[in-house]
Amino acid sequence: MRQNVLGRVRRGSDLPGAARELDPQRIVARVADRSRRRLPRRLRKLALRKRLGKLSLVKTALVVRQRTGKSLLSQAREIVALLRGPGYLRPFDYYAYELFDDRRYSFAEKQEFVSWSYKVLMTKLNDPEWTAICDDKLVSYALFRGLGLPHPEVYAVYQPGGRTFGSVPCLRTPEEMAAFLRSGMRFPFFGKPVRDWRGGGASSVDRIDRDRDVLVLSGGEEIRVEDYVRRWPVACCAGQKRRTQRLPGYLLQERVVQHPLIERLAGGRVCTLRLVVLLGSDGPRLFRVSWKLPVGKNITDHVIDTSGNIKCSIDPATGRVERVLRGLGPQGTEINALGHYGTPIEVHPDTRERLTDVQLPEWNRTVALCLHAAAAIPGIRYQSWDIAMGPDGPLFLELNHHGGILQVPGCRGLNDPELRQFMASIASP
Repeated sequence: MRQNVLGRVRRGSDLPGAARELDPQRIVARVADRSRRRLPRRLRKLALRKRLGKLSLVKTALVVRQRTGKSLLSQAREIVALLRGPGYLRPFDYYAYELFDDRRYSFAEKQEFVSWSYKVLMTKLNDPEWTAICDDKLVSYALFRGLGLPHPEVYAVYQPGGRTFGSVPCLRTPEEMAAFLRSGMRFPFFGKPVRDWRGGGASSVDRIDRDRDVLVLSGGEEIRVEDYVRRWPVACCAGQKRRTQRLPGYLLQERVVQHPLIERLAGGRVCTLRLVVLLGSDGPRLFRVSWKLPVGKNITDHVIDTSGNIKCSIDPATGRVERVLRGLGPQGTEINALGHYGTPIEVHPDTRERLTDVQLPEWNRTVALCLHAAAAIPGIRYQSWDIAMGPDGPLFLELNHHGGILQVPGCRGLNDPELRQFMASIASP
């Protein structure tokens, strides 16, 4: 093996010696010199970043060897084998999912982890003609209403083109929106774009101070009514603060009231379950479940970037919390790749309530309602349902056709025997 993902190594030599010979300053200078000679100016930084990424993985491998005793050569051989395997696992993900731990995983279990894009499952399993049901939240709520699924009440829709949603007030101008907030709105409420994902453009308002004409947000921040309208509904409908270029509107809805147990564990922050359902010829079945909890002043529970939010793996059969991980915080990760998908914790950092082994309430009813609804959408065979736990049972928030790759360090990889069997059944005539 003359060249591998951990660095250049002579055949037959062990990687520790080669790693000790790496001088970061010399590598940076050499890469920069090559970039100047071979690449246009706009590509130099990209080439340098790629080379330095490999150097960072060498440092990560050295830390893993120190912690586990696993030699760098053994790590390199395993990385190459997994990269060539069915999951096309990237070297970065090898460390991020802690697959170097031979006590936790057999090699067959390591092969279940994937570095696929979520689009792999979306394109193979879901009919594009059905995906608009998921992408547009008002269409989703209309579906939920027709299926008899409990969901948050929609208070109003802001859309300059005059989009309607039954008897719900439709607001077309900033002036109409501001007037509705002052006189027609019920508080508290939650606002979000009709078409977006990962919490882009979301807002949460506790109350209004009519004497001062200000809204009080969930984090305690105060904002003038006109400024709120410009900052969220108007900006989102103008294509700002959003992750999509389509402009179907901004909706204001009831803010979820949670089950007392969930309220205590999360400290009043709204958190959601994600239930992944596989819909085959034999009907729907629950495949994976995760539970996300926000921390600090976060108003959404998405575990992205440096949110620091919490992600839990849930046993689908029982609804019990198996493993709890906290995502990257503002300080990032200590060592490249290690901890990138979260570090294990036992308690919520704000409430100090223990999360591991918690039994989620109303579990059997939640699963039954979800599977009943899944059967009504045959064009989407890989379904991801976002559900909140209310005081009287589940509240359906969203249906996604691109629910991401549900893999958690310390648990099973996505491409397990159940998914492989399902994919094979779909592919067969």
